[in-house]
Amino acid sequence: MNVFKKIFDRTLPSKTPTFWAESEGLGQLLLPLSLIYFLVKRLLDLIPVEQHTFKTKIICVGNITAGGTGKTPTSIAIYKFIKQNFPNKKCAFVTTGYKGDAYGPILIDNNKNTADEVGDEAYMLSNHGDSIMCKSRLLACKFAQEQSYDVIILDDGLHDKRIKKDLLLCVIDSKYGLGNGLVIPAGPLRDRPDFAIEGATDILMIGEPNPELFKKIERKTHKNLALSTANISVSSEHDKKNLYLAFAGIGRPEKFFDTLKNMELAIVETVSFPDHHYYIEDDIEYLKELSEKQKARLITTEKDFTKLPEEIKKITECVRIDLNINSGDLLNKVKTLVSS
Repeated sequence: MNVFKKIFDRTLPSKTPTFWAESEGLGQLLLPLSLIYFLVKRLLDLIPVEQHTFKTKIICVGNITAGGTGKTPTSIAIYKFIKQNFPNKKCAFVTTGYKGDAYGPILIDNNKNTADEVGDEAYMLSNHGDSIMCKSRLLACKFAQEQSYDVIILDDGLHDKRIKKDLLLCVIDSKYGLGNGLVIPAGPLRDRPDFAIEGATDILMIGEPNPELFKKIERKTHKNLALSTANISVSSEHDKKNLYLAFAGIGRPEKFFDTLKNMELAIVETVSFPDHHYYIEDDIEYLKELSEKQKARLITTEKDFTKLPEEIKKITECVRIDLNINSGDLLNKVKTLVSS
C-alpha cells in the first residue's frame, strides 16, 4: 500500500487539470500512461494483505476521483451528527496528514502542533473534534482503539484493505461526477470504478440531484448502491458591500469561487494555488499587493486559512461551510452502527 501511495502521489498533478472534465483532448493522449498505472495497481492488488478488525467502529469516507469532492466536509458532518446524538461516545477523525512532516500517530493539539507538521486537512479537522494523524492508517486506528475511542471516522482510505470498515461511504460531486471517466493521469479516477468502489455500499452525492450520474455509476460498478444526497451551505457571514480577492489551494479552486458567486459577493479577482499549498513569504506579499491594488479584502477556504501566518489572517476572511445530509438512509445507518 505504501508503494502504491508513492506512485499515486507522484502521478497526481498539483492542480486538477481542466482536461480531466473533457471527453476529448489531452486525456486521450495520456491513455497509455493510465494503462500502466492501472496495471501496476492490479499487480499490487495481488500482494496478500492481512485485514485487521477493530472493536472501535470504523466509518470510512472516501472518493474515487482525485480533487475536491467534499470528502472532508462529509467527515465533519458525520462527526457532528454522532456527537449530537451520542454525546457520551468518544469519536475521532483519522487521517494520514497529507504533506505533513510528522509520521505519527499523533492526537493533534492545536496549541502545540502546526499545519506544516500534521498536514492542512488534519489540522482543520482538529478544529472540529479529536483528530489523529499518522502516515499509516492502520497504526492510527490501533492508536485510536488503545485510547478507547468508540468511533473512528476514517477520512479517505477507501482503498486501504488492511482495515475492516463497518460503513464504507463513497462521496461524489454531482456536478463533476466522474470527470471524463478515465483513470489517472488521463482523467481523475483513482481506479476503474468497479475496482475503486469495491466494498462500498453507500454513495453520498453532493450538490443538485443527478439521477443519471447515479445510474451511470451503478452500471460501471455492477452494484446496487444506496444513495443519499447532501448540499453545502455557508455558515460564516460576509459583507456584500465589500470587494473581495479570493484565493484557494484546493483540488478544484473553481468550486470555491463558484460558491462565492452564489453568495453574491463582489469578487474582483481570483488566485489559484496547487492543492495542499503551503504559503511562503512571497505568496503572502503577492496576495497583499493584489488586495491593496484592488482595494479588496482577502477571502479564502477554511483549509487555506489554517496555514496562513497570523498577520495575514487579520486581513483575510475565512469561508466556513456546513454539509447538510438531507435524504437517504445514511444517517440512520450511522445511528444504528454507533448505538450497537
